Amino acid sequence: MADGRGRGVRQLRDLRRLLPLPSGRAPVRRRDRRGRGRHQHLDGDADGELVVTAATAYRPDPHTGAVFVFDPVAGERVVPEQASVWVEGTWLQNANGTLPVGDLDHDGTAELLVGEANMDWEAPGRIFVYRGPDLGRHTTTDEAWLTVDPIEPHSNTGWSLGIGDPNDDGEPDLLLGEYNAEPHGQITVVPGPAIAWDAEDGLLLSGSGDDDSFGTFLSVADLDGDGVDDVVVSAHVGGGGGERRGSAYVFLGPITGPIDSSQAAIRIHGETDLAWMGAGVVTGDFDGDGATDLVVAAPSDWYFSYHRPGLVYLFRGPLSPGELRAEDAAVIWRGSEGGEQLGWSMAACDLDGDGDDELVVGAPGTAMGEELRGRVYVVDPL
Repeated sequence: MADGRGRGVRQLRDLRRLLPLPSGRAPVRRRDRRGRGRHQHLDGDADGELVVTAATAYRPDPHTGAVFVFDPVAGERVVPEQASVWVEGTWLQNANGTLPVGDLDHDGTAELLVGEANMDWEAPGRIFVYRGPDLGRHTTTDEAWLTVDPIEPHSNTGWSLGIGDPNDDGEPDLLLGEYNAEPHGQITVVPGPAIAWDAEDGLLLSGSGDDDSFGTFLSVADLDGDGVDDVVVSAHVGGGGGERRGSAYVFLGPITGPIDSSQAAIRIHGETDLAWMGAGVVTGDFDGDGATDLVVAAPSDWYFSYHRPGLVYLFRGPLSPGELRAEDAAVIWRGSEGGEQLGWSMAACDLDGDGDDELVVGAPGTAMGEELRGRVYVVDPL
């Protein structure tokens, strides 16, 4: 298999640098209206923070999760007891791996969004917003600055979250992934300003056709270079023209009314059955050209095709409307071993301070000896 520029499939075995940090870390990061990543700090100082989620097993009650905020030191291993802030709740998590932050109240410090996706797969889920200056050493969900309740029952609201301005009105909008909403899943775009967020005022991006779990993963960025935020949404369990091939859709801004996946401007479908295309999506400027790139993963169905290594596709921005295929990818990475399921989690961040994003890719199925311990890869440059 070769990509559109003749580079062929790359194996991460040849490119990887292991992160010398605890598994699960994710840099605090926000995106401005132009889609470029910028660091934003919760405490207002010059140093970034490290946000880590423990979704289900922080306390003896398996449904009590926590979010930890650390002030990390390079090369230092940290444990939960060292967190400067922790937030406790029930099943606190965010499926994309990084919790959105942004200066929502224009006070110069960031706010932290936390999704309480569900407790027993029947709960609707909630969103909690915490002001940076108000975060204490130990914070509970009762102390949130804002709480956003869903309108769709049993929808698992909060499994994926995003902040951006896809309606181009200059105010930050909240995007709520509700992959369990009937009939195919949906994204609710709640218009800003943040203090007035109300899910009942939201407009819907919804799945259609054979989509399934539409809204499990999302990302917000300017992918076509017009200065307006666009929205990437996955339906990774959907058919995609076959059995659970999966799909990712790009809805170009400005978005001002309801729209479903059949009307998405850009479509990416899995190449093979059980590929689960879209089980990871992330955006960033990985080549330093000023345009936002799109990365989509197909780690494979973890029930029926767990032996596959997984594939990760990079599509260089700016993107144009139409259907993207594997051969359109500038780079394709394949997992280094069968069952690695490369791409189940991904993040974009500037780890080395050179101004360009690095791609951080998780591979939960990596074996070390007889144990499945997982691995995190950092790719730079592309």
